[in-house]
Amino acid sequence: MLLKEDGGIKALLAMVRSRHNNVISQVARGIANFAKCESRSINQGHWKGRSLLIEDGALDWLVANCTTFTDSTRHHIELALCHLAQNASGARISLTSASGLHQSSMTPMMKDFEDCDI
Repeated sequence: MLLKEDGGIKALLAMVRSRHNNVISQVARGIANFAKCESRSINQGHWKGRSLLIEDGALDWLVANCTTFTDSTRHHIELALCHLAQNASGARISLTSASGLHQSSMTPMMKDFEDCDI
């Protein structure tokens, strides 16, 4: 919760404007790690409600950039999306409606929901 209150998620998203590949990769990694921690909190019953990443606009950035950047960055983005999807009931439908994407465009990107390392 502190990350949201202090504007940390939005600050991470602002850092990608640098367009430097290493910075973007680290931002994607940070978002993936946050999504993993958030997923654990939800699974353990410590957190309920909408993802802070979705509330602060990270989902839009993740979806918009899931096919760009380096392989490493894409991997982090895909992991973050998997963790977000696992926290939603009707995961693909929830993510696609939140991001405005059609399910068919989301499916290839999130090919293996079950392979996400929780």
